[in-house]
Amino acid sequence: MILTNYDESGRNTEAVPVTFKNLAPGKYKLTKTNLNGQKMVDLNLEPINGEISLTGVKAVVMPANSIVSLELTSSQNTK
Repeated sequence: MILTNYDESGRNTEAVPVTFKNLAPGKYKLTKTNLNGQKMVDLNLEPINGEISLTGVKAVVMPANSIVSLELTSSQNTK
């Protein structure tokens, strides 16, 4: 998923809520990558009722005129 916060004035930071739905039970890895290549990884996210919600303090904080990609992948260990 790619998110952008275009702000012509260049002043407004946004906290963008994101919800991934219809997920199978298990653990997931969320990778957030900024346009400059900076990455942040959240491991062992588990869906509640089939959803992972990035809301409130977990929302994606985006400064004005920024772009971020979100990649959610299953992180199940295979034996």
